[in-house]
Amino acid sequence: MSEESLFVAALEASGTDARRRLLDEQCQDNPALRQRVERLLANHDRACGILDRNDGRFLTPGNGSSGIHSRKEYIGKTVGPYRLTELLGEGGFGLVFSAEQQSPLHRTVALKIIRPGMDSREILARFDRERSALALMDHPNIARVLDAGTTENGHPYFVMERVHGEPITTYADQKHLGIPERLQLFLHVCQAVQHAHQKGIIHRDLKPTNIMVAEHDGQPTVKVIDFGIAKALQQQPGDSSFYTCTAQMLGTPSYMSPEQVEMNHDDIDTRTDIYSLGVLLYELLTGTTPFERERLESAGFDEWRRIIREEEPVLPSSRITTLCMEATTVSTNRRSEARQLSRLCKGELDWIAMKALDKDRSRRYATAIDLARDVEHYLHHEPVDASPPSSLYRFRKMLRRHRAAVLVTLLIMFLLIAGIIGTSIGLLQAKQAQLNEEQRAEQEKLQRQRAERAELEARHQANEAKKTSAVASALVQFLRKDLLGQAGSITQLGSQQRPNPQLTVREALDRASARLGDRFKQEPDVEAAILSTMATSYQQLGQYDKAASLFQQSLKLRNNETDQDREEVLQTQNQLALVLRELGRTKEAIVLHEKVRDAYSRLLGHEHPYTLTAMDNLAVAFRDAGRRTEAMKLLEQVREARTRVLGAEDPATLVTYHNIATMHLEAGNNIQAIAELEPICEAKKRVLGPDHLDTLPSISNLATAYWKTRQLDKSIPLFESVLGAQRNQLGNTHPATIGTMANLGVNYRDAGRLDEAITLLKQALETSKQQAVQLWVSNELLLAYTKAGMKPETVRMIHKNLSLHEVKTNQTSLEYAAVLANHAATLMGMKEWGEAESMLRKCLAIRQTKASDNWLTFHAQSQLGGCLLSQKQYAEAETLLLQGYRGLRNITPKQSEQQHSRLILAMDRLIQLYTEINKPDEVKKWQTEKESLSKLTGIK
Repeated sequence: MSEESLFVAALEASGTDARRRLLDEQCQDNPALRQRVERLLANHDRACGILDRNDGRFLTPGNGSSGIHSRKEYIGKTVGPYRLTELLGEGGFGLVFSAEQQSPLHRTVALKIIRPGMDSREILARFDRERSALALMDHPNIARVLDAGTTENGHPYFVMERVHGEPITTYADQKHLGIPERLQLFLHVCQAVQHAHQKGIIHRDLKPTNIMVAEHDGQPTVKVIDFGIAKALQQQPGDSSFYTCTAQMLGTPSYMSPEQVEMNHDDIDTRTDIYSLGVLLYELLTGTTPFERERLESAGFDEWRRIIREEEPVLPSSRITTLCMEATTVSTNRRSEARQLSRLCKGELDWIAMKALDKDRSRRYATAIDLARDVEHYLHHEPVDASPPSSLYRFRKMLRRHRAAVLVTLLIMFLLIAGIIGTSIGLLQAKQAQLNEEQRAEQEKLQRQRAERAELEARHQANEAKKTSAVASALVQFLRKDLLGQAGSITQLGSQQRPNPQLTVREALDRASARLGDRFKQEPDVEAAILSTMATSYQQLGQYDKAASLFQQSLKLRNNETDQDREEVLQTQNQLALVLRELGRTKEAIVLHEKVRDAYSRLLGHEHPYTLTAMDNLAVAFRDAGRRTEAMKLLEQVREARTRVLGAEDPATLVTYHNIATMHLEAGNNIQAIAELEPICEAKKRVLGPDHLDTLPSISNLATAYWKTRQLDKSIPLFESVLGAQRNQLGNTHPATIGTMANLGVNYRDAGRLDEAITLLKQALETSKQQAVQLWVSNELLLAYTKAGMKPETVRMIHKNLSLHEVKTNQTSLEYAAVLANHAATLMGMKEWGEAESMLRKCLAIRQTKASDNWLTFHAQSQLGGCLLSQKQYAEAETLLLQGYRGLRNITPKQSEQQHSRLILAMDRLIQLYTEINKPDEVKKWQTEKESLSKLTGIK
């Protein structure tokens, strides 16, 4: 028996005599082994006995007390600047108290006093080193370590943020959270762990009691506690006190990874936390850990380590079916039935959990964010990365189990094929020589092509310089006299313009554009350059219609074939494409972007910065057109090339990283978008500055991602900073400023700051000139009015919104019918029955014409019947309600949960009708029908 196993067995022996008999039996031929084990046992008894006796040496209070004989007597004592107020719990490392910090500020904290017998000086030295890393952690889901020190008697203590709440599994069971809600909580845990890993911190003891959930403003907030404590208490190589107390085994058996139970802490990396997250996910799904706690606790030290290292856990879906009497409790806590819960876990959730729990850590998720991303894929009904072990992997596991037989077989096979290999070597060598010669020829060809491209680019630049020289002189004269010269009132008067001492850039551009006329009719290059310059100014002012018109006029002047590859023509085409995208003319923009990309690729090569910019712009146009696969493929090509050619923090490279993160955000991959946008924003602030116009879109997108994940405490300050910078640099009427104004208004609304929300949304609606933006903002403002209970304003906004839709949308289309239905539902909620009835009749007429058999048509009939029922128009209401119900009943069994709920609602309206007109038999009939359907669908 090994020294380690013998030590643990001796600890478990009952009484001194039993321990001596065990040592006599195991060490009769090895007195040195017995001496080492007895020394370890003596250290253990001396260290652990101090804690068990409570003889006053565990804690020396600051008031000079001679000793404390009961844990309750700790209450009211002081440790450093902290006064102990409540015993929260006792763990393997010592006692945890709630404490009040006395100075330099007053706050409530959690204070952990470490078990005696551990080397205080060594522990504090390690913790001081660890705190430099812990201080970098700043995450809303991580409880911070605040302080550390020693008591007057030399016992170490740690001070942590006081976290109120319940362990995550307890909270989920008490609230009867379904699987989707549990997975949402789990995503926040993954985010916290990912943040810690990025800062170089491994938890080592992730378990429900270290993951607390509390509610703030009705929303659950996750807090991971004890980060860094395990590492601070970790034994260093060569530390002779490794077995000071058995509780110093780092971790909790049910949640420990196979590599962690080896007790070789130098071989622990972030993937041990991935395993513990897998155990947590397993427990959230099934109500139990992969290996039952009772079994591990009853097993000996070597046995439970063997179980974790060697045994494969049962799939979560299979575990649920074996829970017997506990299955009812587990499924009820998850708002489901045992059979339904097993079906829900079977497949993708099984795969995700088992990938995180793989004993081979190289096969686990590489990072916590990868695990979170797969859970998000499941929640969004997208393919997950996890999959069952492959046949090859199972074959390799079989080889390990039957190594001897396999080695013999392989030796025989080796002897059989050795001759074949020998005869093949000569052929391979000849083939390699031929391949080397071909590669050398290819290298020479590439070098010649590079030289030719360099020469072509130099010739191109020389030609462009000649053509540009004459244009530049005339352009400078026009801009100096006709544009910038208007700054003075006397010059304006001389040009027959009404003097305006407060002349704006926009007015100066309008006047210069009007005066251009035929002045440069004989100099098309000059006129084209002037038009492009003014168009760029309009573009930067957000006047996209005027910019597009001037860019197009400029291109018409350079329409001959010899001009098509000129630098200024390609730049003008690129700028026109960008403007067309802003105007929603995406197809035209794509044609121009492709033309520019092809020209630059032909003239300058595939990796020239101009070519890469054209490719990046084309990818964004593809995204706007809904061609997301093409867009992402092209952006990844540009990212790889720009990173290699320009560097990871070049402003152009950061633009591509931003565009890729934006695609993840638009696809609903919010956690991945946050993980990518946070470092992008930091890099742009560092390289360009926090208020740079290229930095602000990334900050705005990060704020949007925080908003989508309901982190309003983070999104609102970011939107406020972006809006302030845009107002200073672009003004209140620029489209970008208006968009941020509306986004901040939506955030204020969702945070309950309704007055501020309404003010901003009204300003955005009144300022915007773009129809699509007006529609979006009017919808958000309507929701704000509704939430604020402002009935007259809500009704007026409904009519304004309808007017905007009537300009944009065909009034006989199903899209317009959907708008009518939504507004009618809002009006019914305010008991505006007459207005709602009018809209529902229009909606129903359109749907009966365009989609008579669609379930939405029958739902509209039921809605209209309910509206008439509220107005006591019983005869027509009954006809519509019965027609709507029958239509929904015929379709719904094949359809979604949403349509099932509409059918239940239609039956509720019929029950209300027959109750009001006093037909009890009909009421009973429909109530019975509803109960039957509810049992079938699970919808109340």
